Amino acid sequence: MNHHELERRRGWHRANPERTRAISRRWRSTHRAIKYATRVRYYARNRANPENTRNSHTRWTSEDVQAILRHRLPDRVLSRRLGRTIKAIQDKRGVCRDAYYKR
Repeated sequence: MNHHELERRRGWHRANPERTRAISRRWRSTHRAIKYATRVRYYARNRANPENTRNSHTRWTSEDVQAILRHRLPDRVLSRRLGRTIKAIQDKRGVCRDAYYKR
């Protein structure tokens, strides 16, 4: 029985206060652990991918920008070579050039 089923059954939690307290405490601690783990993972994921950071334009080296602007390679090849997403390359270029990428 979970926390929400307790709320659905009227009178049960009033009749069993100790059991209700234990169940709600267990639910609260589990929920808090899940929330904290998700939050840590979310920030770690954002920190690991520099394209997700706020100043992503500063994370590009000048060589990468020149490679994007100069080369006539497809965006998929460039994304594999530079380790970036196709969308990031197209945003840097300012156009949507890849036939496989649909906005």
